[in-house]
Amino acid sequence: MRLISKIKIISLLGIPFILLFSINSEADSKRNTHKIAKSLFIMQKVFDANNDGNISKTEMTSKAKNTMHNYDENKDNALSLEEYKKLWIKKMNRRMVRNFQRLDQDGNAMVSLEEINNGMDRIMWKMDRNNDNVISKDDLRYKKVRGRINKFSNRPG
Repeated sequence: MRLISKIKIISLLGIPFILLFSINSEADSKRNTHKIAKSLFIMQKVFDANNDGNISKTEMTSKAKNTMHNYDENKDNALSLEEYKKLWIKKMNRRMVRNFQRLDQDGNAMVSLEEINNGMDRIMWKMDRNNDNVISKDDLRYKKVRGRINKFSNRPG
């Protein structure tokens, strides 16, 4: 198979992935009922063209085709890396802004080293399950439980 053909196939497969990934980013990574319902609601807004409350494969394929058409600037029925990049950036922009705002704790539209370190502290708190101040394979042995040692008050959050 020629490289050009492989790139075309990957480009076509990538469009539904990006569309679905941007939807899933709306629901974050937590899988509780509210987030799943919100994700389904967003999927309906994106894919349910006839507003019947159902999402058919035809509707999903049609949305992918329209997206492909909108981003295929040279109309060769494939997305180059540059064309794909524009699609990716548009779909991921909301997530990027939300993550930036999460880090920008003082709301000054700038992220300082202190704010980044606070984010790293939160990551350490979530991943260091055995509280040895090191993230290692040993942490995989412990079940993730929110109130695992009931010392949340002295942890970053």
